[in-house]
Amino acid sequence: MSIEKKHFGVLASGEDAHLYVLKAGDIAVALSDYGATLVSILLPAGRGRTDDIALGVSTLAGCASKHPYFGVTVGRHANRIAGARFGLSGKEYRLAANDGANNLHGGPKGFESFVWKSEAFKKKGDPAVRFSRTSPDGEEGFPGDLDVSVTFALGRDGSLSLSYEARTTADTIGNLTNHAYFNLKGEGRGTILDH
Repeated sequence: MSIEKKHFGVLASGEDAHLYVLKAGDIAVALSDYGATLVSILLPAGRGRTDDIALGVSTLAGCASKHPYFGVTVGRHANRIAGARFGLSGKEYRLAANDGANNLHGGPKGFESFVWKSEAFKKKGDPAVRFSRTSPDGEEGFPGDLDVSVTFALGRDGSLSLSYEARTTADTIGNLTNHAYFNLKGEGRGTILDH
């Protein structure tokens, strides 16, 4: 049971990004503070081989490029808000449109676009990382400051748990999730259509 922190690279903004590798036995989970991203899940596959069952990109440059949200924490919401607007508490809010006329996963600069604060720790003896950030009032058109965190913990039995928390200063929308894609055979090892 271990946690290793590595330098992942430098973004165009000059910000440093890091990679955390949580290990439990033969299982290793890599996470980045850039976008609170699940980068890889390495599992033993027999005959000395290890397979990565989390699809996506493995470099910071790949994470920072346009992709279908591989492994990122999306927010302020998951999915689409039609017409990039919503009504709440008697007021209409107009959002940034990034999917035609709709707002997808929080907008063009959603939660996946930021380096999150990070803290590695042991959760009941298991390796864990807590990522957190504040989405300020008005970010991408949403009301209220929203303090959010997601904790990834790798259990000694190989289970991976994600726990989300959010607090806001005003009525707002919040629907956080991780946007991981999986191939249980391993990345690049055939179709998922028979899963």
